[in-house]
Amino acid sequence: MKSYIKGVITGFAGAIALTFTFAMADNIEVALNGVRLNINGVDTVQWGEDITASDGTDAPSSLLYNGTTYLPMRKLGELLGKKIYWNGDSATVSVTGGQSDIKKLAEKTDAEGNVWTYYTFKADDKSYIGVKDNARGFERVYGMDGDAVKVTDNAIYYVHDQYYCLYRIYESKVKKLPFYTDSNSQDGEDIKTIRNAQNEWVFDGDWMFYIGGEIGGNGGNYSGSINAYNIITGETAVHEMGYRSAAIDLEIADSKDDVVTLSYKKASYSITGDDEYSEAGITFDRSTKEFK
Repeated sequence: MKSYIKGVITGFAGAIALTFTFAMADNIEVALNGVRLNINGVDTVQWGEDITASDGTDAPSSLLYNGTTYLPMRKLGELLGKKIYWNGDSATVSVTGGQSDIKKLAEKTDAEGNVWTYYTFKADDKSYIGVKDNARGFERVYGMDGDAVKVTDNAIYYVHDQYYCLYRIYESKVKKLPFYTDSNSQDGEDIKTIRNAQNEWVFDGDWMFYIGGEIGGNGGNYSGSINAYNIITGETAVHEMGYRSAAIDLEIADSKDDVVTLSYKKASYSITGDDEYSEAGITFDRSTKEFK
């Protein structure tokens, strides 16, 4: 009985292309295919039906053990229109919507000789970084705040949103994702925490520029800012916008020698609600680390 159950569960795990280790007693009761699966009002899998795994083999569509029903994640994701990713190095399952706007960033070989492709894509109106080993089928995805990404010889830098609501405060994490040297580097590294920044991030060289402060109308009690952060050295600089002023639509207008020119719209908020917007610009000198 024990060997039979192990074989059944191995086949079931194969349906989601994951590997699990099971420790079970000799006497165990497992009910297979006892669940009918209804997706968006349609009976998609009937009682007693197997499903076809990605390798073409049949596997149970459900497993009932100890009062809990287990469903094959990969197949369920397909039926729900979701994309499922499995990374065997870090034992991580990721789930997103269907991919679009795929753009390749880099291709690197890790210490074990595995070739990884790094790319960005969009799913469900959100941006992601994807990392895939085509030979083994391993893949990992990382959610991004905004679209800005910086690729160096050793790593990828991006902003990952860590939102929480506490007195209207939220945080974003600037992340460093090293090109793989071993399986333990796959979670990346938080190199800076930024509070109350808008999701308008732009990179130029080693510098990242972003809008700070809380943007809102009707004379909000805040002071906006334009900020610079060096992803390598950790140096920072800030240009305060002034009371009831902020910036939106931040872009790199020009970059030459040590001078970066930023364009943006200056928002001046009125307590009466008569807000004003005007085109504006500012320069940043990388040699002196100052806004001018």
